[in-house]
Amino acid sequence: MGAALLENTQAQTVLGTTHTADVRALRSVFSRLLATHPAVNRQLAGELSALDVAYPATGRAAESDALAGTRAPDLGLDGAPEPSLHPLLADGRFLLLHVDPAGDGPGGGTGRAAEREAAAGPGAAEARAAAEATAGGPDRLRVVTARPTTAHDGWTGRRTVLVRPDGHVAWATALSTQ
Repeated sequence: MGAALLENTQAQTVLGTTHTADVRALRSVFSRLLATHPAVNRQLAGELSALDVAYPATGRAAESDALAGTRAPDLGLDGAPEPSLHPLLADGRFLLLHVDPAGDGPGGGTGRAAEREAAAGPGAAEARAAAEATAGGPDRLRVVTARPTTAHDGWTGRRTVLVRPDGHVAWATALSTQ
């Protein structure tokens, strides 16, 4: 991953700071390609911004969840103190998101903790304990129950997701079939 970043940075430096006829021609070719190939544009944007970086999970997390290690999207949320997921990470804490698919649970942190945990569904208290252990204590964890308003690959059917302060998913659980 580091070698690819270095190579990308070197290529950008040459394309952006060199003004020879050869480099101008290369920039022109790249401009035409990017204008006509949206998929290449998206891939390049992800590489340049580092938003495509994933930290593949290992062990149990890798076996149980494809979301672990991926960057969390800025999922729209109804009932949370912020309209979407990313602003909830601004305070530098882990985010334990209890997904309320029906929209009938409590908002993002209002009411008593026990009521919020009960509304979050089966296993919520256990998920909170595991999240606190991962985060390093309850003061390093923000707990929110909300209903998603946008759809993203891999997020359908999730009950609880722990998002790290850097915006990557630590782990997630699926909706119970019970």
